[in-house]
Amino acid sequence: MSTLKKIFMLNSYKRFGKKAKHCSGTVSEGSPNFSKYGAGEPGSGEFAKWQYEKLMGYALFLLGIRRLTSQEMVLRLRKRLKKYGRAAGNGENIDDVAENANGADAEDSAKKTAVANETAIEKVIERLKELKYINDTEYLSDFVENRLKLKPKGVRGMKFELMKKGIKNEDIDKYFSENEIDETGIALDLAERKMKSLARVPKDKQKSRLIMFLTSRGFKGQTVYDIIDKLFN
Repeated sequence: MSTLKKIFMLNSYKRFGKKAKHCSGTVSEGSPNFSKYGAGEPGSGEFAKWQYEKLMGYALFLLGIRRLTSQEMVLRLRKRLKKYGRAAGNGENIDDVAENANGADAEDSAKKTAVANETAIEKVIERLKELKYINDTEYLSDFVENRLKLKPKGVRGMKFELMKKGIKNEDIDKYFSENEIDETGIALDLAERKMKSLARVPKDKQKSRLIMFLTSRGFKGQTVYDIIDKLFN
């Protein structure tokens, strides 16, 4: 067994325990049933199973390293499929197939491959959600909690980070409407600590640097100026 495979299995076991075997990609272990599809075309038969197993294995490897949102996982799986460069389960390369195909045939093949890729990714994401290996709602809550403990930011800054990770806007707004964040208290604590590092900076520059610091941490303008007023007036 290769070293990489051993690391993958160890990480998967540590993170998922015995449940990890249910993501092996085999139909009997809970993966999508591809038997109703014919073989030979992208998205059907052996090709579909090949795609699913490859992507599921890679998805578990990634989750063994760190948590991901559903959107982050989709982007990584798309990137992985490009690396595979497969147009069929028999090992043909997309570039080779495209080179040998002509006109409409090449375009049709590319469309089928694109559809097959997205279908495979969708099935992997669905399975990961079923097993609760991906849960954007829990991720959102844990992200905010950890961010406030380890590297505090304003609500605006956290919202921006969450949107970049693919969390839906309505879920983000719902969370912050149901969970009050003491943004002023957080900003004041950060500002007071920052002032210690600015002790040797001329006073006329302290204010501008503090404004830039708090703004970069995602605090809204009114909160920033309230803190500046409290510390300098």
